[in-house]
Amino acid sequence: MEEAKATLNVVKANEESLRQMIFLEVQEAYLTLRAAEEAIPTAKLGVEQAQENLDIANGRYTAGVGNPIEVTDAEVGIANARTYYIQALYADKVAQASLEKAMGMK
Repeated sequence: MEEAKATLNVVKANEESLRQMIFLEVQEAYLTLRAAEEAIPTAKLGVEQAQENLDIANGRYTAGVGNPIEVTDAEVGIANARTYYIQALYADKVAQASLEKAMGMK
């Protein structure tokens, strides 16, 4: 009888531990998702600003007051900004999937 009670206590303790681990996993996934969602508008703004810089550099070069290095730098800047934006979108989708997994959703 005492052995059965001890086994029951161990099972209850394991159940509580599992509950806490699941709660922690869901909480961490939710916080990661929030951070990923907040990065998207910033990344989008970076693309918009990089596009403006490229337009200005091209305009200056066309007018004869800019140089090709300025245009090349602006092209690199917009490529980097687009890459960061895509990474932000990707991180958001991964975070969404992680939250769904932690919650036991399909």
